[in-house]
Amino acid sequence: MAENPISDRGLAVFAFAIYHQLESGSRVTQVVREDGAGHHADPEAIQELQRLGLVHVDDNRIAFTDQGEAILDRAIAEMRRAAAARPQSTESGAPERRDAYSHGETKPIRSGYT
Repeated sequence: MAENPISDRGLAVFAFAIYHQLESGSRVTQVVREDGAGHHADPEAIQELQRLGLVHVDDNRIAFTDQGEAILDRAIAEMRRAAAARPQSTESGAPERRDAYSHGETKPIRSGYT
């Protein structure tokens, strides 16, 4: 598998757009840098996405380029495909869980519950 050239912070900008697109049902081609409610896009992430040619910035707007929009479309399609797939079960019968930082390796989830 190829290493992802986009950092997690860069991916967070895409995740923000994906959330709004799925929540609203309308295509999202741009997001705001700062929403006035304390949420803002990481400046380094914005610079990274600009260097990769995935966004253009205009004042408080981050607009996705055609290539950026194609990534949004693929990410949403993959999320839908993953949601429709049947989860693999572990020996216990529980669905296998993955830690956000494991990069594909399964780790046990520790909680206060037994």
